[in-house]
Amino acid sequence: MTAEGIFYLSFVAGDYEKSGFISGSSGDRVYFYYHELKRIKQELELNHMTVIDFIEKEYKKPNTISEIHTIINAKKRTYNNL
Repeated sequence: MTAEGIFYLSFVAGDYEKSGFISGSSGDRVYFYYHELKRIKQELELNHMTVIDFIEKEYKKPNTISEIHTIINAKKRTYNNL
């Protein structure tokens, strides 16, 4: 990643143990992983990343409750912005 590069991450926060197959409205199935926000933040810190944007966006699913999607933009820390 270049010094000017931006890391984009989008996920649904939740218990990793609840990850599994979900079906879309078209009937397609996909394996969906949940990630713990605390763990994501720890991993970013361990990899010397600085969060520059943090957004939680509600996503309404048809005929079900809504989910909160977390969007994080981060960049590699440099000596000038420690």
